[in-house]
Amino acid sequence: MTMPKLLRLLAFMVIGVLLAPQPSLADNNYQQSENVWKLRDRCTQLAHKAFPDYTKESNAQREKYRAACLRANNLPVDPDPSAAGPAPDQAVRQK
Repeated sequence: MTMPKLLRLLAFMVIGVLLAPQPSLADNNYQQSENVWKLRDRCTQLAHKAFPDYTKESNAQREKYRAACLRANNLPVDPDPSAAGPAPDQAVRQK
């Protein structure tokens, strides 16, 4: 092969490599996010299985169980809904 043909072949090879599909970073982020959601769902399912009743005590135990499961899997625990700010009908007046 002559030199111009080699340069042309090399140019096509470089273009081919540049145009080839590259793995996306979004795919990895999507997988991580999907795994977190699956773990959170699994913790909720286990908590419902352990405490199936809908009494006040069972709901509290279920939420404690779920929070412990989330902590065991190094996932963030939802804030306690009872520790939330004032209710909408109890708005805080501003001076």
